[in-house]
Amino acid sequence: LGYSYTPNLHFEGSYIRRFVTYDSLDNYNVPQEFHSNIITLEGWYKKESYKFYFSEGYKIAAAVDQEFWRTDRAPGVNLVRININQGFEMPRQQALQTSYNLSCLTGGDKRDALKSGRRYSKGKGLRGIPDGGYFTDVVATMSLDYQFPLHFTKYGVWTAAPFGDFGRINDYLSRHEDLWQKAYGVGSYFFLTGVMLPGVGLVAGRNETF
Repeated sequence: LGYSYTPNLHFEGSYIRRFVTYDSLDNYNVPQEFHSNIITLEGWYKKESYKFYFSEGYKIAAAVDQEFWRTDRAPGVNLVRININQGFEMPRQQALQTSYNLSCLTGGDKRDALKSGRRYSKGKGLRGIPDGGYFTDVVATMSLDYQFPLHFTKYGVWTAAPFGDFGRINDYLSRHEDLWQKAYGVGSYFFLTGVMLPGVGLVAGRNETF
């Protein structure tokens, strides 16, 4: 359920009925199955204009997940997510893109930890982290991408983009320490003309932390 207050300001809410089951594994104890209810409230504000193959301007988004009526009697999960994306036009049709992300989890238990590879725990700022690379309650990241157009066609544009990802991950479950995420590399993307969608491409790089 959503409502656009203005073309630049949007709010929405959703309800999820959550069912969690576990498969047996050798001689390990199987956690208790449970179900719960989650209400999500989110909104975003954006001030963007389309330029060549990217959006110039910014978009700020925030969301809150609240879990309640959980049958295993564990505390309900509270998850707050904040995302800020910015795009800057640079000389010669180049572009600087930045992204800032924060996910903060309270409540729940170890089964509810934020995990790499899951929803809200992947993408820019977290490139090069394998699935299951961390189990945490706080992830704060930033990323920088600099797009160089290589070739324009009537269908779109090819670009090359060196990038850097940085962040702090409070990995209290698997490593019992704060991880300072550092990754860098280069990507190559194809952006369709006149379509405000992410480009399709390949990324190669190195993650110094994982």
